[in-house]
Amino acid sequence: MTESDYKVITFIDESDCTTCKLKLQEWDDIINNWKSSIDTSISFLMILNTSNNVSLLPYIIANNFCHPIVFDKNAMFKKINNIPNNSKCHTFLLDDNNIILAIGDPVLNPQIRKLFNQIINKDFESSPNFNQEAADNSIFLCSMHSIPLGILTINNPKSFSFELKNRTNNTISIEEIITSCNCIKASVSTNNIYPHNTSTLNITLQPTIKTNTISQYIDIFYKGYSIPERFYLNGYMR
Repeated sequence: MTESDYKVITFIDESDCTTCKLKLQEWDDIINNWKSSIDTSISFLMILNTSNNVSLLPYIIANNFCHPIVFDKNAMFKKINNIPNNSKCHTFLLDDNNIILAIGDPVLNPQIRKLFNQIINKDFESSPNFNQEAADNSIFLCSMHSIPLGILTINNPKSFSFELKNRTNNTISIEEIITSCNCIKASVSTNNIYPHNTSTLNITLQPTIKTNTISQYIDIFYKGYSIPERFYLNGYMR
């Protein structure tokens, strides 16, 4: 990697190395935002633990992803650096001396993204203080979190709607909705849910890859709450 003030390295394991889970567009937006800083230089490297580079290359080119990618079919990066299996610990922010400053996925977690942004922009005064009390801060607005999809077929979308109900006396605002796969589209009827009111969560899943089973999730992050409300989507392919 080139000499920079900061480096971001993300390792994507074999199980997550599919076109719908790479999140190339999301990574591209985040990287370009970081590189737009006038006072800071940053390098990025994506390491893919896969031997399936033949089918992935056209997808990478089609998405105009121009950032460095290394194919690591033997997972040497993971083995040499003793990286755990938990994918939450597969993205690293390093300084110019290769000292790890932060760990976490800024694509799948807006709070990790804020932390990376604050370190890169040297905004230390507003950097979040992650403690156990904050880690236990959560709220759930829906009673159903496991969504059975049944049997699906390629390019045959399936849609669901659920009610998010605010049972508190305070307005709850949705900060961001993140899906585990780009084959899932999720939206809400309103981002600000007033006391004792509701918002409708609309979900559409359209499989684009043939697999035996589907196991995905949707995370809804609420402002002021560190733990997202997660919805699990499980089904079978025919």
